[in-house]
Amino acid sequence: MRLTSVLAGCSAAALLSLAGPAEAATPETPITCGMVVEADASLYLADDLSCATPVGVRIQQDNSGDAGAPTVTVDLRGHTLRGPGAGTGISTYDYPNVIRATVTNGRVESWDVGISGGGDTTLEEMKLVDNRVGFSCWEGCRIDQTTFKANQTGFDISAETGGVITRSTFTRNEVGARVAGITSSLSVEHSRFSKNGTGLLVSQARAASSFDRFAKNAVAIRVEVDDNDFGCLSSVGDRFVKNGTDVLGPVC
Repeated sequence: MRLTSVLAGCSAAALLSLAGPAEAATPETPITCGMVVEADASLYLADDLSCATPVGVRIQQDNSGDAGAPTVTVDLRGHTLRGPGAGTGISTYDYPNVIRATVTNGRVESWDVGISGGGDTTLEEMKLVDNRVGFSCWEGCRIDQTTFKANQTGFDISAETGGVITRSTFTRNEVGARVAGITSSLSVEHSRFSKNGTGLLVSQARAASSFDRFAKNAVAIRVEVDDNDFGCLSSVGDRFVKNGTDVLGPVC
């Protein structure tokens, strides 16, 4: 029995030695107006916050060392990040660096650009309201279960790679979602566009709309082509209800 106990103790010690020290948890940090984040972080909004600064939160790479681009989660915890009618609410755009960021569970309103993202930015369960542009994306952005309301443009992507929108709502925007540029593409699935000036604008770009619902828009989908007739929309399983015009422009 004594030998068994000694061996058991040695085995436990060996396992602890092999496991090594526990990794440090990503620190939770409350959001303050004008803050700059250059390291991995978990940000949260403790209460509704109104900012007069040009940027609410800026997430960028620290180029002074070898740390690389940060991975950041921004959880608004159901609160509102409100701007002065100018500036950017949350910026994850730091070209050519690729910031990995997820923004979730809250409302961003009254900014020139609500959220500016590029590279690897994801929105989940967000509300973008009363901004000039709700979410401006350079490339590789993903949106799920997010509402865009009363923006000049809800979502705008101009990129070398595509964006993806799923299960989201666009209502009372001048333009719900816009994709522009011959290298740009956008996939929209199981989303709703209602009472927009233009629901989906495809400008000299590629877009695929699948099982979306367009209701009471002045123009549900507008496709603009360049001098070489480049501009392409694929529509599968979409529903069109009481729009002024369902599809304006060529469909591929």
